[in-house]
Amino acid sequence: MQATARRTYDWTATWRLRLGSYLSAVPRAGLFLSQLPLGRFDTVLEIACGSARDSLYLREIGKTVVATDSNAHVIQQLDDQFEDLPNIDFRVENAAALTFRDRQFDVSFHNGFFVLFDDNAFIKELLREQARVTRSHLFFIVHNGHNETLKRKFKEKSREDTIYDLRFFRRQDIETIVRESGIPYRHMRIYNFGSPADRFLGERIKGIPNPLRGIAAHNVKALYALTPLTAAERLVCHIEL
Repeated sequence: MQATARRTYDWTATWRLRLGSYLSAVPRAGLFLSQLPLGRFDTVLEIACGSARDSLYLREIGKTVVATDSNAHVIQQLDDQFEDLPNIDFRVENAAALTFRDRQFDVSFHNGFFVLFDDNAFIKELLREQARVTRSHLFFIVHNGHNETLKRKFKEKSREDTIYDLRFFRRQDIETIVRESGIPYRHMRIYNFGSPADRFLGERIKGIPNPLRGIAAHNVKALYALTPLTAAERLVCHIEL
């Protein structure tokens, strides 16, 4: 089964233009995952990795990572730039038909992937395939449909740039998709992700060196937990298999 995205996104052009800026951004998903009480985990799969900044961070803290994307251009760029790094593999993969064996990875995740699709049946297929190759913890991060201000902002920006034409999910949308996917799981949790406090993660605040950067980076999960649902940028679904 195949489904088309909401728009025809030119990902090769996008990564030619934006890869450097995306790589320099804070690896928020990587920080967040590393601060959850997941127990010991060693192997990680990132699906639709794009810049792979979160995979690169997870490799830095000792994980063995495979970062995948369907766009051959961005995978080649990453492979060229980081070819000497151990414990990370960049691969072109179709997220609906992954080439990995069952339960190969302790943890799998993607950030901003499901937001490209309106077809819930296809999203459920993707979720089942992700679950197939995951042993313990499965994550997906989507844009937050409870944040009306962000929805309006993205709608306005999408008139000039289709990369902002994304689907937003409410908590009940996530719960329904997971339940109807049929994947067996022990627990499902939904967390807030992204907040106005993210400004404390940057090197500078209004041009001034940020003295709180280290503290904020070590407390991303706590910062997001304090963020009201209507102010969170995204939602994280954590499925314990």
